[in-house]
Amino acid sequence: MKRMQMWVCLVFLLTLPVLAEKIADLPDLVRVNDFALSRDRLYVVAGTSVHIYSRKDYHRLGSFGREGEGPGEFKLFAQIHLLDQELLFHSVRRFSFFSLEGTFLREHKTVEGHGFIPLGQGYAGLADRGDAGGRCL
Repeated sequence: MKRMQMWVCLVFLLTLPVLAEKIADLPDLVRVNDFALSRDRLYVVAGTSVHIYSRKDYHRLGSFGREGEGPGEFKLFAQIHLLDQELLFHSVRRFSFFSLEGTFLREHKTVEGHGFIPLGQGYAGLADRGDAGGRCL
């Protein structure tokens, strides 16, 4: 049984490149950290910038964000989450909210942590516990 499972996994991995399909070239992207898809747009986080593309023809519609600690700026890279009518980014110690067009709306400070995701009216993620040591959810 174990040998059969291994064989199925191997066949799947070998055929995966054949099943992949090229959709578009995005030559202006160097280092992609995260992305999100809406019905008509592709949002790509590359370093500390966010690039917006049309999903119809993958034409670049614009970009926003830069490295820094001010409003609308990101320290290192950011994780992106598509909400109903906003984009949510988690960067080092804060959540930043932008319109779907890339206009900065607001931000909230957080504890040091990573892997934050929207959960109901709040957020869930891993955070350092400081003096107590360890991590908590």
